[in-house]
Amino acid sequence: MMNNQTNETVEQANELKYELNSVVERLDQVVMAWSSKMTKRENDFQELQKLSTKFTFKEGEIIKLNISGIVFKVFKETLDQKIVKPKPTTIKFTNSRLRNEQSMEQSTEEVQYYPPNFFNVLMSGIHNLSMDKDTNAIFINRDPTHFHCILNYLRGQGHSKDFVLPKDSYALECLFIEARFYMLEGLMEIIERISPNIKQNYCRD
Repeated sequence: MMNNQTNETVEQANELKYELNSVVERLDQVVMAWSSKMTKRENDFQELQKLSTKFTFKEGEIIKLNISGIVFKVFKETLDQKIVKPKPTTIKFTNSRLRNEQSMEQSTEEVQYYPPNFFNVLMSGIHNLSMDKDTNAIFINRDPTHFHCILNYLRGQGHSKDFVLPKDSYALECLFIEARFYMLEGLMEIIERISPNIKQNYCRD
């Protein structure tokens, strides 16, 4: 009788040991999978960190842009700025209780900006840049003919009165194409006011 109880206890202990070993094995698999996943995440993060710090531009730094062989120099802030959308001034009249006069109050709306453009993305530092070794400048494979107009638009913070557009219609069309490539919606809108049909010709998609 005693032997039977002992054997039964041993069998239960062996079963419990087997179950515990199975649990430990499953836990080991979970830990290994989690460790592998965390290692991959850490490696991905380090790669992203290397990429984001590969091209870090400081405030006040002069950026050199090589536009198909022509080098332009511009401050980092000029390229990295957000262009404010123009908005019409709304005037409303209110009656004053203290005086029988009409006062004008300008409505204060929240400032709106155009979406990020090519240069905002360029200055973010999270994309690989093509560097020209001869000039040590960022290489952009575009027509440099009207790039000075692009920079003047940015230098003027998007105000149409602060830069001069080409008077020639062909040059204006070329500038519109470049503005579209650089994702400068504000400049495109300025050109559209001068040439209303230009968007139909070059923005069919």
